[in-house]
Amino acid sequence: KTPAPASVGGTRIQIGTLVLLVLASAWPGLANGFAYDDLPLVVENARVHAGHPLWVYLGQDYWPALGDLLYRPVTVWLLGVQWSIGGGSPWLFHAVSVTVYAATVVLLFLFGRKVLPAWAAWLGAALFAVHPVHVEAVGNVVGQSELHVGLATAAALLIYVRARGPAPMTPRTRIVLALLALWAALAKEHGLMLPVALLWLETTVPPSQGPGTLRGRLRRDRALWLMLAGAMGTALALRWIVLGGLQGGAPAVALEGAAFSERVLTMLGVIPHWVRLLVWPRTLVADYSPPAFDRATTFGLSQAAGLLVLVAIAVLMRSCWNRRPAASFGLGFSVIWLIPVSNVFIPTGILLAERSLYLPSMGLVLAAAALMVPLRTGRPVVRMAAMAVAVLVIAVGAAWSVRRYPVWRDNDRLFRQTLQDAPDHYRAHWLWSRHLEAVGRVDEAVAALRIAADLYQEDPVVFEDLGHLERLRGRCTLAIEPLRRALALDSTRVVARSRLVQCLLRTGDLVNARRVAEGGVALGNTAFDAILSEIDSLARLDARRD
Repeated sequence: KTPAPASVGGTRIQIGTLVLLVLASAWPGLANGFAYDDLPLVVENARVHAGHPLWVYLGQDYWPALGDLLYRPVTVWLLGVQWSIGGGSPWLFHAVSVTVYAATVVLLFLFGRKVLPAWAAWLGAALFAVHPVHVEAVGNVVGQSELHVGLATAAALLIYVRARGPAPMTPRTRIVLALLALWAALAKEHGLMLPVALLWLETTVPPSQGPGTLRGRLRRDRALWLMLAGAMGTALALRWIVLGGLQGGAPAVALEGAAFSERVLTMLGVIPHWVRLLVWPRTLVADYSPPAFDRATTFGLSQAAGLLVLVAIAVLMRSCWNRRPAASFGLGFSVIWLIPVSNVFIPTGILLAERSLYLPSMGLVLAAAALMVPLRTGRPVVRMAAMAVAVLVIAVGAAWSVRRYPVWRDNDRLFRQTLQDAPDHYRAHWLWSRHLEAVGRVDEAVAALRIAADLYQEDPVVFEDLGHLERLRGRCTLAIEPLRRALALDSTRVVARSRLVQCLLRTGDLVNARRVAEGGVALGNTAFDAILSEIDSLARLDARRD
C-alpha cells in the first residue's frame, strides 16, 4: 500500500538525518588526496587515464603491469570515468565515494524497514553511517571497489524483499537482481557472495505470504536463482578467459605455503580482532602484518577466543531464529562476507584489513538494531538508557571517523601515522621506507628497512629493497647480504638476482657473480645469458692482466 503522507514525510526526515550523519562523519575525506594504492592504480595507471568503455576493461586484469590475478573491471572503468570528468582531481573521486556511501546507508535503511520497526532500521543505518572501520574504504579512492559491492548488495536486498510475495517475481525484477549480482562480482571478487546473502535472507526472514517452506519458495522462484547462478558463472568465465584461471592474487607473505590447517588456525586467531574492529574500533591501522599478525601453527589463546566467538554467534543465531529473525539474518550476513577474506578456502593478500569489514559491518548493525527492539517495550528508564547509549555511540563513532579521515590525506601523513599505530608491524616500516626513498631521503629509508628486516625475516621484498638502496649509496659490500637473503627466500626474483650480480662484479667476485647468473639461466631467464658473456669477458681480461 502507498504510505500515508505523514509516513512519507517521516521517512524523508529519517533519510535526511542519515545523509547528514554520513556528511558529518565523512566530510574531512573530501579534502584527501591520493594515498597508498591510489598512486599505482589511479594516478600512475594509464588504463584509468584512457577512459575506455567498459567492454575494454572486461579484457584486462586489475593491477597494471604486476600480473596479479585480480579482476575488477567495473571498478577500473568507474575510476576512468571519474578521471575523465574531473581531469584527475582527487576531490571528485572522494565526492563519489561519499555519495556512494550515503546511497548505501539510505538503501540499508529502506531495507531495514522491511524486516525491522522503522526506528530500529534507522538506528542500524545510523550506526553504519558513522562506523569508523569504514574510513579506509571511503577515505581511500581504491576503496571504491568495496563501496560498489556494498551499494549493489544493499540495492539487491531492498529489491528482493520488496518483490517477493505469494506470486513469483516478475522477469524484470529477476533481470535487475541478476545484473546487480554480476555488477558486484565484477567490482570486486567477494561480490560473488551476493546471491548467497539473498539466499540467507530467504532462509532466515521468510515472507508473510507465499509457500510455507523454504524449498517451496525456492522452487517457485527457481528462474531467479538460475539467473543468479548464471550471473556468477558469467563473472567466473570472464575471469577465467582474462586471467587464465580462477585462482586469486598472490597470498600474503605470511600465508605462502600455509597448509589448510594453518589457515584455519590463523583465521581463528584473527576473529577476535574482527570483533574488536566491528564493535569498538578505537585503534585503527592502515596495514596489518607480522610479527604482530602472523600465520598460526598451533592452537593458542587467540584461537580459543576465536572459536568461542564462533560458538557464541551460532548460539545467538539459533536463539533468535524464531523470535528475532532479523538478528539471525544480520549475524549470518556478517559471516557470509567474512568467508572470502578468512583465508580458509582461498589465501588472499591480507591477514586483516579494515576495508574488508565494510560489508560484514552491514550485517552487524542490523543484528544490533534487531536485538534492541525488545527494549522499546521495556520500562521507561530502560528505554531512556538505551536511547542515551545509542546516541552516545553514534556521536562517538562520528567523532572518531572525523578524526581518522585526514590520516588518508597523503602518503606522508598515512605512513607516519601507521608507524605510530603499529610500530611492531614490519610493513609499517617498509611502507615508510618506500615513501622516504620516493622523496629522496635514502639514508633514512635504509634505517627504516633495517627495522623492518629485524622485525620480520620472511619477506624477500624487504631484503631486495634494502640491497637496492645500499647499492644506490655505493655500498655494494653492504648490499650483497640482503640481496642473497632475498634470493634465498624467493629464487625467482629477477631484480634481486641482477642487482646481486652487479654488486658482486663491483667487488671483484667474478666466481660468485657467475654462479648467481647461472642460477638465473637455469630458471629460464635468458637475460642472464648476456650477463654470463660479460662475466666471461671480464674473467679473460683479468687472466691476461695476470
